[in-house]
This record gives sequence, C-alpha cells and structure tokens, in this order.
Amino acid sequence: MKNKMYWLYNVLVNKKSGISYRYHKVHDGSTGFLKIISWIYLLYLNFAYYILHFHFFGTMPQMETYETKALSIKSAETQDYARKNSDLIVKKYIDKLKKYDVISFDVFDTLIFRPISQPTDIFYFIGERMEISDFKNIRIWAEGDARVKCMQKNGHMEVTLEDIWKNLAEDVGCSKEIGMKVEQEIELSLCYANPFMLDVWKELKKMGKKMIVVSDMYLSRDIIKKLLKMLDLWIVKKYMFLVNMGKIRLLVHFLN
Repeated sequence: MKNKMYWLYNVLVNKKSGISYRYHKVHDGSTGFLKIISWIYLLYLNFAYYILHFHFFGTMPQMETYETKALSIKSAETQDYARKNSDLIVKKYIDKLKKYDVISFDVFDTLIFRPISQPTDIFYFIGERMEISDFKNIRIWAEGDARVKCMQKNGHMEVTLEDIWKNLAEDVGCSKEIGMKVEQEIELSLCYANPFMLDVWKELKKMGKKMIVVSDMYLSRDIIKKLLKMLDLWIVKKYMFLVNMGKIRLLVHFLN
C-alpha cells in the first residue's frame, strides 16, 4: 500500500518541477480544510497540464539562487578562514572567556559548520542517495507538517528526526528507518569543526574550564555526541539530558 502511495505521489507531484513547486506553495504548512484544498489544487494542476495542455504549469516560475563559494587552492582552509576573519584572534577571545566558570556553545553554525549555503541544501544529497526526485521540497514539507502536528498535540513545535521521518513514512511511503539512517550518515559526512572555535575549545580545555554544549537541532543526542567526538569537540561526559521548557526543547551536554 505504501509503495502504491509513493508511486502515486511521484506521478502527481514529482514528475514536473513546476507542478511540484506550485503544489508545495499551497500545501506546505496547511491543515484541515486547507490541506484538502491543496490536494484538489494538485489534481487541477495535473489535469491542466496533461489534458488542457497548459504546459507552463510544468515549469518553475522562478528558480532559487544560491550563493557561489570559491574554495581557496593556495592555502589551507583554516588559514583561509583566519585570513578572512583577521579581527577574530583566539587569544583575545580566550581572554574574554577565561573569567567565566562555565562557558556554553551552540553546536551548529558555532562549533560545527556544513559546506552548504543553507541548512535545507543537505536534503539534495539525501534525495540523491535515496533516489527520490524533488526530495528537498518533500523533506521541507514533512518537517513543517510534523511541527504543525506537534503543536496541535503537544502545544509546541519542537520535533525529532524520528517525528519527521514518521511523517514522511505515513504520507509518502518512504522507509522511516532507512531514511533516518541516510540523513544521519550524510550529516556526519558533511559536518566539520569551525577552525576558529576549535582552537578556542582546545585552549579552554587546557585551562580545565567547564563547557556546556547546547542544541535545539532535531538530531538525536547520540548523533550530536558522535559528531562532537569525531571532530575533537568532546570531553569526558558528566551527564546528558533533554530539557523541555514548554515550547523550547534543548539538548544539553554537560562536559568536564
């Protein structure tokens, strides 16, 4: 049944990029009656394209433009980063932090970088691995829909990776287990330590400072722990737990 649903979804939504784009513009984030309207709109788009020959519905009205980044081939990445951020000097940063007993860090975009223009670009790699066309839009929709469902059920919009893939499995027919595994593997393969913050981290570690790593990312604590260990951003664990504060869910790691 799930395979048939996934096949039907691919035929109606993913076959033409323009139809997919227009459908998701209406469907994403919709609930109740509006979601039903979005399904009717999807049928209309397919009818208009294939029966009425309104082929402009099959093309994208506009394409997203992403920034172009040129990698330096004359210097190491760390040296290049330091050159472009000459005002950021590790020693000066440490001088400001060393007066504090406990120092906290966010994980993504602070301790850890990914070589993509925006976080959702990672979904392209997942879609390619799983051979699912237009997966970026599908994945964005699934996360948004999961957050809406979470708000209706729990009063907040903080979801886990399992929540998102459960939503995908129910609505599209993807395998939750395989999808989660692929997404986690790709996250692990793309992430790298922010060279500046890695130097700061190592200096604070030498000083014996107590450091706290905080993340509201939907990735599990085991995956974030694995990332930190892999990138030399981990010290002996004291304890780890999830903090639920109404609408805010934080993953907190207390480190020696």
